[in-house]
Amino acid sequence: MSNNIDLLQSFLNYCADKGKVINQNIANTNNPNYKRHDVDFKAYLSNELNESKGLNTANQNDPVIVEDKNVTIEEEMAELAKNTINFKFASKRVSSYYKNLQSVIKSRG
Repeated sequence: MSNNIDLLQSFLNYCADKGKVINQNIANTNNPNYKRHDVDFKAYLSNELNESKGLNTANQNDPVIVEDKNVTIEEEMAELAKNTINFKFASKRVSSYYKNLQSVIKSRG
């Protein structure tokens, strides 16, 4: 179960960083020279898992990618809503895990 919590915590970190990138995109919506940024989930998770294992991640891909397109507010708002749902799901699962763990510890005492 600890491995699942590690994955959920990495997912929470991903959602937090993705939220920052989405907000940066929204802030630059009216900048015609700004290109949309995104966070590559696979590269991000790979980096997080390697770091948690103490592996050198110097050769890993940067999880933040720059796309060759301009920002649209509609797309960013949809991404923000999706990211918020993902963050809430993962945080509830982590919270539930620790509440259950706390309950088990209290019942043994």
